[in-house]
Amino acid sequence: MSSLSNTLNIAQKMLVQYCHMTILIFGTIGSLINICLFSRRNLRSNSCCIYLLSSSISAIILLSIGIIPQIYTLYRSPNPFTTISTFCKARSYLNQTSAMSCRWLLVMACIDRCFSCSTSVRIRNLSSVKTARIIVIIINIIWFILPIHMIIYANIQPPGNIACSVTNNNVDIYHRFYT
Repeated sequence: MSSLSNTLNIAQKMLVQYCHMTILIFGTIGSLINICLFSRRNLRSNSCCIYLLSSSISAIILLSIGIIPQIYTLYRSPNPFTTISTFCKARSYLNQTSAMSCRWLLVMACIDRCFSCSTSVRIRNLSSVKTARIIVIIINIIWFILPIHMIIYANIQPPGNIACSVTNNNVDIYHRFYT
């Protein structure tokens, strides 16, 4: 290996070891606090809290599937996500599903707040717990269906089996557009 390659390898390990560990710890603590807070009976009657609770659950899934495997491979070798095709496909799919659900639910929480302070009664009525629950279900269904291509096209990349990524160029363009 060249010295540049060694330097980049060391930098990557340090980034995973310190930054990802920090993100995992604070992200998990923050999401768990959100879940405890927004699952209280009096807050569950607020439509915005329904979105934030669902988003926090998606964030916990994203953190555990997205970061824990990277930290695991720092201390153990070989990386199962670059050696076992099923792990590669499952992680790619679940990462995409939870990341996009989390984002869309946060956007819906913002839209819900805009609806709730509208001067129009018809728009204000869209900000309800019933509507929030339906939209949460719809968003989760959408993001369980849309990234199905990841199960088919995510593969371990030779040479060296160092990455798990999309192998079809058309799907790669689609994937870049939606993420």
